Amino acid sequence: MKFLKAVVPNLCIALWLALLTLAILDVYNPMMGFLKGKPFLVLLFLCAAASITSAVMLYRSWRRAQRRKHRKQQVAAPSREDAL
Repeated sequence: MKFLKAVVPNLCIALWLALLTLAILDVYNPMMGFLKGKPFLVLLFLCAAASITSAVMLYRSWRRAQRRKHRKQQVAAPSREDAL
């Protein structure tokens, strides 16, 4: 899991930079057709999949941290019944 946490965000950034490069090249030379065909669709799908995976992993780790924080607060704070 630690491997995926390290690799997926970097893969996402690299794929989006590659897509940005293709978009810029297509603006300057539209006759090459960089944004047409199967290779572009595959790159777009990989970018979307990596982004969604990265977002899910980030949200899951945030939720776990919030749960741990909440549990620590419950354990640390004495209840009113204990004080009586």
